[in-house]
Amino acid sequence: MCGNNENQWLHDRQYWDRSELPPYGALYYDKVLPAAVADLDGQTPYWQSSPYGGNDHNSRDEGNVHNWEVWHGNFPRRFGEPPRREPTPENVSFLRYADDMGRFISEFGMHAAPVAETLHRAIPPDQLYHHSPAMDWHNKDNPKNKGDDLMLSTTGLPDNLDQYITFSQIAQAEGLKFGVEHFRRRKPHCSGTLVWQLNDCWPVLSWSLLDYNGFGKAGYYYLRRAYSPVLASFKTCTDGGLELWLTNDTLAEVRDAVAVHVATFDGHLQWEASRELDVPASASRAVWHWSAGEFAGGADRYVSVLSSNGTFAPNRHFFVPIKDLTRQAVAPEMTVDAASANELRVNLRAPSDGYVYFAHLTSPSESTRFSDNYFDLEPGESREVTVTDPRREFSPGSLSLGWA
Repeated sequence: MCGNNENQWLHDRQYWDRSELPPYGALYYDKVLPAAVADLDGQTPYWQSSPYGGNDHNSRDEGNVHNWEVWHGNFPRRFGEPPRREPTPENVSFLRYADDMGRFISEFGMHAAPVAETLHRAIPPDQLYHHSPAMDWHNKDNPKNKGDDLMLSTTGLPDNLDQYITFSQIAQAEGLKFGVEHFRRRKPHCSGTLVWQLNDCWPVLSWSLLDYNGFGKAGYYYLRRAYSPVLASFKTCTDGGLELWLTNDTLAEVRDAVAVHVATFDGHLQWEASRELDVPASASRAVWHWSAGEFAGGADRYVSVLSSNGTFAPNRHFFVPIKDLTRQAVAPEMTVDAASANELRVNLRAPSDGYVYFAHLTSPSESTRFSDNYFDLEPGESREVTVTDPRREFSPGSLSLGWA
């Protein structure tokens, strides 16, 4: 049981130079609630607050952490030091997750727009543009340009509403993927993460993964893959090298033949290798290391990892931010077969000379469900997506295809 959310932490940030001043409700958090839990239960652990522990209630040394360096531009501190918040593109960047050595990251996240359908339902037609008065009113944070700062370091700024939806969802999805992969690699020192937040209670621009109407943002699908029981991820090294990690959250040893290759976005293979790897149960290991220059990175290429037996989902690493990639935006070919009035089988295929980034299907119905969504396709790769809607029958034009 937890006494409260952020009360001690925010009190100390506000009254950082008045250590003698107790936070509001301290009697309840420190005495009444723990005594009641012990008396009525006797087994459930009690935790005074979230975050809590260490030299600062949001310490990385012990206790649990709310990481708002990313998105808000905060900086770690110790008791007696003034709080520091500087929301700039560099300071709100999701790359700062890599600096977080906390034990349990119980709150972290960043904004993204909901899907277009939700915005069209909630925003007047004459206000459907980025930073319109109505759009900013529906932005649940201040200042209203934090999302711009995040996009500046990830995608660049949008030119129109559709681009804003896409760019903000890319920044959120790529950021959460980066953070969760970092935290999971650090198992067991870090053995817990809670993303803020799952869903919305109103139609807004917010930290949610599912918007008010239940439509999944890109981050929802990215995190479904990033939280798979077995995860393969890439980590850049301070010396310019690259590592492949396998994180195994199952209770069985993982053995797999793993293939890694580097290719350009127009389909030219640059380097490839494979090897047998194994990771013990409930463990995370660096299983492959490449020194700087062992294979050539660059803005025109990516590195990808594949499992021979499907132990983990494919994953990739870009050598530069999304906005700096040298590539053409390529559309996948799409074929649709109706399995029934309420189920479609959609096949998406990338051309042999083009990398499809951020392929996604959307529907005007919030009850539509996708077996997967918002994914990449390497040149020549295809993927089948099962689309179901138990409440409505599909009709021609039910689905829209997007990419970036």
